[in-house]
Amino acid sequence: MKRFLPAGVTTKKVVFFSSAFVQVALAAITLAFTWDIYQGILESQLRVSEGTEAYKAWKETPIPVFTSFYFFSIINPKDFLENHAKPILEEKGPYVFREKEEKVDLVWNANHTVSYKRRKFWWFEPSMSSGPLTDTVMTLNLPLVGAADAAKDDFLMQWAMTDVFMTM
Repeated sequence: MKRFLPAGVTTKKVVFFSSAFVQVALAAITLAFTWDIYQGILESQLRVSEGTEAYKAWKETPIPVFTSFYFFSIINPKDFLENHAKPILEEKGPYVFREKEEKVDLVWNANHTVSYKRRKFWWFEPSMSSGPLTDTVMTLNLPLVGAADAAKDDFLMQWAMTDVFMTM
């Protein structure tokens, strides 16, 4: 068997130095074109244009979104209203809703922007909630309380609020 390698050079050394040379060459090419590679990946993955993965994820979110609501219900409303007793509160919840959002009426503008309208849908998730939607919650009407507090020293405002509430 004829030997093609010089004396003292083994096949392992040839493979090792060849692979090292290839890696150094690839590293040099990568360094030379880093910005172009980066820009190419960025534009291909993040541009929101029809047919791209980014567009599909932007138009209709693939990840489910859940919103939880908690309420504090007054369990002694009669005593609270008639005797001005301290309210006893009971936390109710969570009441969980799954949300889906769609972007509709898309308009692709000349300045590379998109105009659209959002449509949102919510579905009650009874399996993730602590009670049904028919639960009764007794709570304060905080906007009304705030308006009454703001009007307590203003006769004209008190008169206007009384007029509004008497006609309801």
